[in-house]
Amino acid sequence: MSEHDQSALRRDPFSSLLLAAVALLLASLFAAASLTGPLSWAVGLIYICYDTWLLATMVRLSRRAILLQLSASPAPPSERRPSLAVLIAARNEAAALPLALDAVLSQDDPPDQLIVIDDGSTDGTLKLLRERYQANLPDGGRGVGRGPRLTVLAKAGSGKARSLNEALTLCHTELVVTLDADTVLDAGALAAVRADFALDPELAAGCGVLRPVAQPGRAAKVFELYQTFEYLRSFLWRMAWSRDDTLVLVSGAFAIFRRETLLAVGGFDPASNVEDYELLFRMHRRSWEERGQPLRVRVVGAARATTDVPSRAGTFLRQRTRWFAGFIETMFKNQDMGGAAEIWPPRQLSPAGQDH
Repeated sequence: MSEHDQSALRRDPFSSLLLAAVALLLASLFAAASLTGPLSWAVGLIYICYDTWLLATMVRLSRRAILLQLSASPAPPSERRPSLAVLIAARNEAAALPLALDAVLSQDDPPDQLIVIDDGSTDGTLKLLRERYQANLPDGGRGVGRGPRLTVLAKAGSGKARSLNEALTLCHTELVVTLDADTVLDAGALAAVRADFALDPELAAGCGVLRPVAQPGRAAKVFELYQTFEYLRSFLWRMAWSRDDTLVLVSGAFAIFRRETLLAVGGFDPASNVEDYELLFRMHRRSWEERGQPLRVRVVGAARATTDVPSRAGTFLRQRTRWFAGFIETMFKNQDMGGAAEIWPPRQLSPAGQDH
């Protein structure tokens, strides 16, 4: 390893964090396989120590990121106003969709395009869009219909990723916002998105801040409280990661992308269980391989919304199982992007084709 690479590794806290996590994981696996009786408790103790250390480290980094943001001089308002489209993919969301659509249509700074993709719903979603939003759908209920304030793409069910990719062909804006059908924007959310992306032309992707709301149920308050702290921790960590241009996750429930960058990597992957997470890896890879620069991804702190979360154990466990399976799948697929600084970013070539 060169002196430059060693210096880069020392400066990169996230590489050290990852290497320490790998070492602790290997130690835990060894202990689990070789220890018996009371000594087997070492596995649990190692994990507790690791999780406590990780949490403390991320709290420290998050606090630093927040303090830096608060102490920064406010940037002058930009005269640019990037165009913006909102895409909402919905399947059997007739109950939740009106709240989401009304929140978008009543924004302080409404979108230039609002596209709803009906992914083969059977619960009356198309009827709702016709009657409440005057969407003029073609005969047979399939195809593109337009209303006074939104566009509807009605199609056979094929999944969220394919639905969003098809809707991208109808967009002509600079920014694309993806919302879940049960995500309700605060009044100034889209104005905050435009402002942040206007001020930073290099900002390629971002996410709003979500507050979880559990649907009524016997244990709804317990699930909502747990997920509130979980979401809060998640967004604090994302702020820390974004300071070092290492953020690899934006919540698909409220995500923002520059359309050109999104199209350049081929859009969303229908084969992935976590299309929003997997997408960011491809965007990071392209940024390094084609531009030699880290991808700039940020949390737009002033862009806020609420989103429905599971309120029953079965639904909660199925969601988290899918998330974790998608995480493992994505990490294996992009294993060359993890690890020490000398592994990633990839080695760059000079214009003459020589290593440097």
